[in-house]
Amino acid sequence: MSAYVSPREKVITPISVLDKREQKRKLKNEKRHKLELFYTIMCAIDEETIMTGAARPTRIQHRSMLSYDKMINHFTELEEKGMIQRKTGRIVSITVKGREFVSQYDRLMGLIENADL
Repeated sequence: MSAYVSPREKVITPISVLDKREQKRKLKNEKRHKLELFYTIMCAIDEETIMTGAARPTRIQHRSMLSYDKMINHFTELEEKGMIQRKTGRIVSITVKGREFVSQYDRLMGLIENADL
């Protein structure tokens, strides 16, 4: 007799660089904090740029697992903060300030993971 496993207990297996950077999510429908969304979007931009040479909004949307309209709203906010820039031809790139944010977010998550709670 096999034991029942709740679908909420399933863990997403890492399949890309983006997933390796993110904290492992235990719940698929868990809400993400705005900083985590920004981090996810910028990592998706970075990964897409590495893989294809250019990050386009639809590909970023798929990698960040957001609806298109919400992602565009986040793009606007990130652009206002100087963390990303949109170029002609619908190509998105990360600025120096955006890379600093990603680096600091990684460091903070590392500190939290290593803390003895």
